[in-house]
Amino acid sequence: MKSFLILTTLLVIPFVNSQSIIGGSPAYQGKFPYHADVGISENGVSTWCSGGGVLVSLQWVLTSSSCLYGIWSGQKKVIIILGSTTRDEQPETLKFEISPNSTNIIFNTASPDAKDDLVLIQLPKQTSFTTNVQQVSLPRTKGIYGILFNERAYVTGWKNESTTNSSLTFFEINTIKNTNCVEEYDPERRDIIAPKNICAKLEMDTAQECFGGVGAPLVSLPYNILIGITSTLSLKNCDRPGSPVVFLRITDYLDWIKATAFA
Repeated sequence: MKSFLILTTLLVIPFVNSQSIIGGSPAYQGKFPYHADVGISENGVSTWCSGGGVLVSLQWVLTSSSCLYGIWSGQKKVIIILGSTTRDEQPETLKFEISPNSTNIIFNTASPDAKDDLVLIQLPKQTSFTTNVQQVSLPRTKGIYGILFNERAYVTGWKNESTTNSSLTFFEINTIKNTNCVEEYDPERRDIIAPKNICAKLEMDTAQECFGGVGAPLVSLPYNILIGITSTLSLKNCDRPGSPVVFLRITDYLDWIKATAFA
């Protein structure tokens, strides 16, 4: 049986806070009720993760570990907003301010590659599901989701992050084989795409559209099943027009997610 540890030391991961989403379509409120806005607040200043996160249960949000870089230092708080497509006030949205500790911020350490991993954030109380706030579905087992390609999916993230006019944006995207991903991403670095990754391509292979938001959920159609979270490798997507978007494969983390968020 695998064991999972709680990290209480500072992870050496850059906080993702650059303009990294170009193009896409604006999301209307309620279209992606599982999407979460994730940020860190200190001394009245909030910094937001470009991809956000995803509500996986009544009380837990999943995102990239890079989104909580430096969370143990200073007087930081985690900010979670559910049900919104902007950072302005909207009806039926939920906002939580979380004082981080070792029981409500849980990093996954099953993988030795901790610089590119996942974290679960516990909300102060269980959410009440509405039209605008719903948990995403998880794969029941690895099954076909363990070897996944040619799957239509949505990826969602925030444009113009760290500003007051940020808006939730989505792309329809198609997963590809990891072998094809290596060839398109960097054929000279065959080790860069690991088995724990899923790759997907945007419809447009131009610099007019790109998705570099870290922490964003990849959700398969038509059943809204979470299959990936954007990896830090996705940061290069906007620098390399037409390159695949790289995700962490949810089935590789499924046991940990279920043991933590559904205990």
